Amino acid sequence: MMFDIKRSEKNHIEGKEQFIAVLNNVVYFRIVGEEGDYVVMTATAGEDYPGTNPFNDQDALISAALNVAGEFDARSSVKYDFHTRAYVTIGPCLYISDAHRFVQKVFERLQADGSNSNPE
Repeated sequence: MMFDIKRSEKNHIEGKEQFIAVLNNVVYFRIVGEEGDYVVMTATAGEDYPGTNPFNDQDALISAALNVAGEFDARSSVKYDFHTRAYVTIGPCLYISDAHRFVQKVFERLQADGSNSNPE
């Protein structure tokens, strides 16, 4: 499954650098921080411009992210955004490539679990 990691400038997200993991204009993850301290978060919203939306099946995304975090022996926690939507944080990741490997594994898990909420 080919996805992109793109720079982001989402309002109200704190971090020296911001990225999103996107597939077919659907935002699955946000990656924020800087080298040595990136945090991967499941995305609850699209970008601040039209044309991007969050993944529809948030329960499947959260479940897959928590399971993969366990496989990576990574710290994870469930938090809530301003609109009380649940999301998962995973990290820290030393490099953006570590975040990429994590996101890739979650996409593989979603595909294996048959989650098809993403429009293709």
